[in-house]
Amino acid sequence: MVKKKSEPAPWDASMKPEQLEKRLAWLDENRRKEAEAVARLNERVEAMEETRAKGASQIKGVMSEITRLGAIAVRITQFDEALARCDCRAHYSIRRGPGKAPAGGFQADRAG
Repeated sequence: MVKKKSEPAPWDASMKPEQLEKRLAWLDENRRKEAEAVARLNERVEAMEETRAKGASQIKGVMSEITRLGAIAVRITQFDEALARCDCRAHYSIRRGPGKAPAGGFQADRAG
């Protein structure tokens, strides 16, 4: 079994004052760096949360528009089916305008 080197404690009774000062400065510097890193990460989390909220709002708007357009599509289909069932003369007059019947009669419109 291999023994792992354990990290020395931040202080040691046999350390000289200069060594303690260096260790303390090193610990302070690392604590400051870690605090800065945490602050940067917090800023990123906040920015991501704002982006997520904006995206959720946009998705909600798009879903609303899809629902509205779906209802319009159903109404268009219903209108088209009703138009297909109506009298050929009325259908023709809607497409061409009143009084503009073709020379061959109204049967020609059924193909179109």
